[in-house]
Amino acid sequence: VVFGDPTSYVGSLSQAAVDDAITNMRAMLQPLLDQYDANVDPLVSSYVADHRKLDAVFDLVTIEISSGTVTVTDKTTGNIIAQAATNDLAHPSRKVQSADVPSQQVIDDIDGINAKLSELITVLNKSDKTATDLDPFFADNYGTNDGLNRTEAMDYLLGWNFPVSISKANLTLVMKYNGGYIITALLRLSDSSLYGPYVLIFVSENGTWKLKGNGYKSAIYLFSGCTTKWIKTDASEEMESGIILGLGDPGNKGLQKAVVAGPGLPSGGISLSKPAGGGTVLSLDNVYRSALPTDAGNLYVLNDARISEISGNASYTVNFYATDNTSQAPVETRTVSLPKGPFTRAEVTLGYFPTFTGIASHDIAAAQIGGTLSFGYAAPGKVSSALMLAELNYWDDANQANVSVALSPERRSASISSSAPETWAPTQACFQMENFDTFRRQTKVVWLFD
Repeated sequence: VVFGDPTSYVGSLSQAAVDDAITNMRAMLQPLLDQYDANVDPLVSSYVADHRKLDAVFDLVTIEISSGTVTVTDKTTGNIIAQAATNDLAHPSRKVQSADVPSQQVIDDIDGINAKLSELITVLNKSDKTATDLDPFFADNYGTNDGLNRTEAMDYLLGWNFPVSISKANLTLVMKYNGGYIITALLRLSDSSLYGPYVLIFVSENGTWKLKGNGYKSAIYLFSGCTTKWIKTDASEEMESGIILGLGDPGNKGLQKAVVAGPGLPSGGISLSKPAGGGTVLSLDNVYRSALPTDAGNLYVLNDARISEISGNASYTVNFYATDNTSQAPVETRTVSLPKGPFTRAEVTLGYFPTFTGIASHDIAAAQIGGTLSFGYAAPGKVSSALMLAELNYWDDANQANVSVALSPERRSASISSSAPETWAPTQACFQMENFDTFRRQTKVVWLFD
């Protein structure tokens, strides 16, 4: 609460107040903390991300603060197990009861899934990996996952070629799911760069944890608040903010159109369609597009008033249709949430964006297409940095290509190596630096070439 709105607490925050809050929270959660040997002062006690003690507690529950209320929810059931007003933690409306405490079996299962992920990482790091290597990690009744069947999903993993090896996966439990678990895995590479997080489903098959599909035909690659600053070839700048959407039909399952509805959007939602020339990625229909230097097909621009309508954990509905006729029943419906809405233009300053050096010319030759583009970089100074990416895009009237790299927080320079197209010549290009904060909000700088 304090970190989200520090000015409201000037003059009222003291060590005594902090101590009281910790004491009251420990009392409210006592059966849960006692069960996992975690009834300690979190500000002074050691913390290890090993699914034990306090880490086990955070594995099992979510603690959310909204509208002056702190709510503790059991991830495995979705049930609220504790709740109190943030200004009166001493008198919660609900305390954790012994019967509310999640089972130790969940932690044991997480340990098993974590071990299986480590085995999978060993396979993914092999340069000569085959489908036979991956087969033991996939459930026999895998089904489909974001439009890909079991064979297609393994082929997708075989195509993963990270610039360096994967060191580990940081696992977070999301919820129980049909006898298994939905987890997120954030991959850390050996150069400390991060990829993900990836949403995975694990089920126990004959006593072994295996990957299971989510059953969806559609894919939601990206759904986040986005603020982009373009540096144009005439050195002028443009900035827009909104929601960036990456929706697709990767398995060509016959999904033609999608309608997205939720906070900040028009009352009937916004629509995206497959391009007339084919492809699997859906783009904003013309009526919902803005005239942008790039990303016109997937960045829905919002004014600051609309952005202000988006509260924390805002929920959106995405309906996918087989034809352009949205009066028919959708093929499938998905929901997605935004932890926080996009930044408003009024609040954004230079410190919200990642920065780069070493690129000074807008001539397309400076993009080093077919060679190596080297650059220095730094994370934003005024927002958190959960993930940073750099990308080089190049195109002509009918073709496009791109190369991206994850950026290590422990380094200050990187490079992108690209291949020159054999059958067409790029006429335009852009280099972009993207930062995602811990609330999945994206701030991006785009340098244009021509």
